[in-house]
Amino acid sequence: MKNYCNKNKFVNIFILLISIFLMINKFSYAENNLDAKVKINNLMTDLIIYVKNKENKKDTIENKDRLLKYLNLDFMARATAGKYWKKANKTEQLHYKKLLFLKILHSINLHTNKLKTMNFIHKKIEKRGKKLIYVKGLLKNKDKQEVNVIWKMYAKDLTILDLQIEKISLIKTQKSETINLLRKYKGNFKKFLDTFKMKNKDA
Repeated sequence: MKNYCNKNKFVNIFILLISIFLMINKFSYAENNLDAKVKINNLMTDLIIYVKNKENKKDTIENKDRLLKYLNLDFMARATAGKYWKKANKTEQLHYKKLLFLKILHSINLHTNKLKTMNFIHKKIEKRGKKLIYVKGLLKNKDKQEVNVIWKMYAKDLTILDLQIEKISLIKTQKSETINLLRKYKGNFKKFLDTFKMKNKDA
């Protein structure tokens, strides 16, 4: 009888510990989701500010940095350069990251009129493993045109790793361009950077 009571007590304690663990995870998950939602909302606000400053000829370094803080540029550079990333020296790696950021800004600059009137409508936030958070939603403009978007974020600091628009990944698209050029120059990062800079000289 005593052994039965001890065993029953152990089971109850074990169930209690599991319940506490699940409850903590639930609160942590909800908090991460809220933080991710706030981060994307802040990004959309800063994006509009960036566009307006650009139009008002206030395109300062501070204005560009307004957007830079949201991006995990180190990941983006590594992911798009693939195996060739390790063949580049530190200076070449830094140069590529700068050019990659300028290209992102150029893409934004091409759509300033649309971005000024665009809102992001949250649909779903989900955690993918321990490292990823997907923020899914719609970009909607004043003409009620809708575009499906997924912001892929690094769970640790909520920086953006990729943007998927209508199932098209910006990172995968950029990787295709980068890898093709690097193959053309047989992995010569310097020659690649010269060409990449010329191709995006208007950025």
